[in-house]
Amino acid sequence: MALAQLPSTSNRLSFFKSTLFWLICSSVAISHGVEKPAKPHYHTVNVSSLLPKPYCTGHTKGSSVGSRKMVVTSKRGPCSQIPRTKEISAYEESLLEDENRVRSLNKRASNVHSKAADSGSRTQTSDSIPFSGEYITTIGLGTPKVDYQVIIDTGSDPTWVRCKPCSKGCKSENSLFDPSKSSTYLNGSCKPNSVNGAFGMNYLDKTYSRGYWGCDKLSLEPSDVFERFQFGCGLITEGGSGNFANGDGLLGLGRGDLSIVSQTASKFAKTFSYCLPKTSSSKGHIDFGDRARSATSSSGLKFTNLIEPPQNIPRSYNRSSLYFLELLGISVAGSRLDVPPTIFTSVGTVIDSGTVITYLPPSAYTALSKNFKQSMAAYPPAPSQEKLDTCYNVKGYGSIQLPEITLHFGGATDVSLNPSGIVWIAKKNRYIWCLGFAANKKSEDLTIIGNNQQRELDILYDIDAGKIGFGTKPCGD
Repeated sequence: MALAQLPSTSNRLSFFKSTLFWLICSSVAISHGVEKPAKPHYHTVNVSSLLPKPYCTGHTKGSSVGSRKMVVTSKRGPCSQIPRTKEISAYEESLLEDENRVRSLNKRASNVHSKAADSGSRTQTSDSIPFSGEYITTIGLGTPKVDYQVIIDTGSDPTWVRCKPCSKGCKSENSLFDPSKSSTYLNGSCKPNSVNGAFGMNYLDKTYSRGYWGCDKLSLEPSDVFERFQFGCGLITEGGSGNFANGDGLLGLGRGDLSIVSQTASKFAKTFSYCLPKTSSSKGHIDFGDRARSATSSSGLKFTNLIEPPQNIPRSYNRSSLYFLELLGISVAGSRLDVPPTIFTSVGTVIDSGTVITYLPPSAYTALSKNFKQSMAAYPPAPSQEKLDTCYNVKGYGSIQLPEITLHFGGATDVSLNPSGIVWIAKKNRYIWCLGFAANKKSEDLTIIGNNQQRELDILYDIDAGKIGFGTKPCGD
């Protein structure tokens, strides 16, 4: 058999040069964003995949696709059914809204701003966290059913909507509940030992809602209808920051007796789940009861226990609406921060759908920021955006290597955040990406896990079982 002829020396040299040229070109291409395999404990993120689109994209994922009615969207994005007005604040302003909410959560923890009205009066007026929140869904009230766009809030109990005859704070684009048009409406309380008479919610940012209590049919899905649901009817709403222009009302998902979770417990057994969308131009969903369990069944849930607040928080606060978890540590790119668990456990950690970013004890945030900067050293830094001081300019990169961030909870539950939950993207310059965490002003302030970090996570709240589950697979569209 004849041997194959070997390439000449000149041909071998030419092959070597062409191969070297290809490798150099490939390296240059990769540096400008062509995807390459992720390093261990890093995400390879296509930059365009996290940028909001000017149109609504995708669909909700789960067993009820096509029939699911309880879609969750950002109030600021093109998927929102809220009429677009200049009063809906920009993303940068959402960080300013956060300040009031965080301050209020901490004041409630110190039992300063959590006061109920005198039990002898017929008025339920309470100081609450500021009316904010990023995400909305649709509920139906009355007979015939009328739909309302309400902000979902795990930090509040009562559900309320604006009602006719609204005398202050109502815009032409708001849907107003009209008791006279519903054949099933009852004025006042329809629950034993429940509140009656006037309704009022005071918010720390000096916004408020005033009106009265009422009861009517609540419709979530065609098969999920509740005949005697108690809610607040707001006749006067005042919000200097424009927050009340962001929806028709609020859906209270807290742990108290007046929350939708408690009022639907006979059917849903105090269980609900949600998936917050990847960007403001995509959709998520919220589910209750068996549908919540079904929607999260393929997510590989990891559970951690709901816990009581730390001992330094007054016992009266143990009956709070808030959901406390045991956060023990944080890892960046596979390396655990050198922060003792007591830094988190001594102050308490809550998960909150209304707070935007995650707030950490100052020492924990310093360690997180330092490690994140080391992991992002290949990218040019960018100016701070409001309270976010760890920012980068990703313009010109097709993809970037983003370090994994993992939250370590009690019960050996490790939750790796999705890339959309690691960074906060500036609205004015969408190529400015910041670490979506901030330091608390005081070391004794609560740790708050905000909605930015919850994006694309299936999160199941099983209140009677005393636990919360986190999905390990993205639940977005």
